[in-house]
Amino acid sequence: MSRGLGRIERAILDIVEDDDHYQHSYAAEDLAVEVYRLLDEEKSDDDRRLARAHVVAVLRAMHSLVRKYPDRFALTGGKGRESLWLVPRERLSQPIEANSAA
Repeated sequence: MSRGLGRIERAILDIVEDDDHYQHSYAAEDLAVEVYRLLDEEKSDDDRRLARAHVVAVLRAMHSLVRKYPDRFALTGGKGRESLWLVPRERLSQPIEANSAA
C-alpha cells in the first residue's frame, strides 16, 4: 500500500516548485528552517529554534524524494561535515560557468 508523500516531503516540494523552475540547490539546514518555520539564530528569545531532530527529519525526506523522483532530483555533498544538498537534475546537466574577467 502506497502512502504517498509525507508532510515534510510535500513541504520540500512546495518550496522547490515555488522557485524559478528549479534554479537553486537546497541545503538540508535551510530546508529545515523553511519547513518548520523556525529561527536559525542562537540569540533568539523565542524557544523555537532549529534542532538536530528537525534537520534529520528533513534529511530523511530528501532521501525519500530522490528515491521517489530520481528523474527530478539528486543529492550531492554530505561528506564529513559538509551539508547535503538537494539538487534538481536539470541543474546537474548544466555546465558550470566560470567567472573570469578576461
